[in-house]
Amino acid sequence: MPWQRQVCDVALEVDKNGRPYYREIIVQIPRQSGKTTLILALELHRALYWGAPTITAYSAQTGFDARKKLIDDQVPLIMRSPLAAAIEKVKVANGHESVRFRNGSRSDVMPTTPTAGHGRTITGLGVIDEAFAEGFEAHREGALLPAMATARDAQMLVVSTAGTQQSIYFAKKCELGRSYVDSGRTEGIAYFEWSADPDDDIDEL
Repeated sequence: MPWQRQVCDVALEVDKNGRPYYREIIVQIPRQSGKTTLILALELHRALYWGAPTITAYSAQTGFDARKKLIDDQVPLIMRSPLAAAIEKVKVANGHESVRFRNGSRSDVMPTTPTAGHGRTITGLGVIDEAFAEGFEAHREGALLPAMATARDAQMLVVSTAGTQQSIYFAKKCELGRSYVDSGRTEGIAYFEWSADPDDDIDEL
């Protein structure tokens, strides 16, 4: 869809050295808009078309939700596509869920605990899906950033619907993204938002 293409066109921009122009991509989008398809496309691009094997970590609001999304939703989509031949093995053991590709790339489920990223190196994409579920602690980002620190090409993708008053982490992400847009900053963070205008009357939506 056009919004998915727009996110991909911007998020995958690289500088003159071939490094991703944006280290962090933040997307706020309503439910049932194609978020899962966008995430899968970005994960597969990293795994199969980046030019070198990469490691991607996917997380959702709980470890169970992340496992369900990767193993029950994403894998069947891949297996029904021409890219099925690129998969070497799907591991479904609890706590070790992953998709391994024949070129050496891997996509893992990352738990939501504060120590989830210890010992990991993420060279591809660190995904925080359903970011509305994060509270003040921001455990998932705290686990991802150290795992990405030494990877030149790694990016963090934060995707969610708007959430509730308890969605402190994602609200701060949106505030940061809007500040980048308002100030005209065009480096480091790419921010995308599809939502009602803050001044709209909620009774008329």
